[in-house]
Amino acid sequence: MHKRSDGWWTSEFFEAFRPAFGLIDKKATNAQVKYLMTKLKLKSGRSFLDCPCGIGRVALPMAKKGIRITGVDITKSYLDELDLKAQRARLNIKTIHSDMRRINFDSRFDAGGNLWTSFGFFSKVSDNLLALKKMYKALKPGGRFALHLINRDWVLTNFQSRGWQD
Repeated sequence: MHKRSDGWWTSEFFEAFRPAFGLIDKKATNAQVKYLMTKLKLKSGRSFLDCPCGIGRVALPMAKKGIRITGVDITKSYLDELDLKAQRARLNIKTIHSDMRRINFDSRFDAGGNLWTSFGFFSKVSDNLLALKKMYKALKPGGRFALHLINRDWVLTNFQSRGWQD
């Protein structure tokens, strides 16, 4: 039996999670990208660290707007899918297969993001803090960062066991 030292999320969980990426439609994604670009003060030619990037839901539309994207993800199949989509769209997106706790950038990006509740999976608080420190270190002085979390209190107040979108 092979013991995984990095945690449950490193293999089968995110592979099985793949269908969830289809839940947010293109219109909603484009609105979110527009919002992020405004809040992060991103314009064509600026750089963005998408960590983790998944299959490029945010990275691809940002790249189409001229943002220089580096996407990091621990799930290799997601990066393979993003690479293929970027190639087909003739977009230059750099992808890196890595755990977010292991990135080593220094003052490289104008902005960054940890989106779609992709934070807080580590069992030790110190590992979550390390991931944030690594992403902060990756930003240029004055760089901006978006962290998208589920708000526990909102979920408890507004919980729905099922939801539908048209």
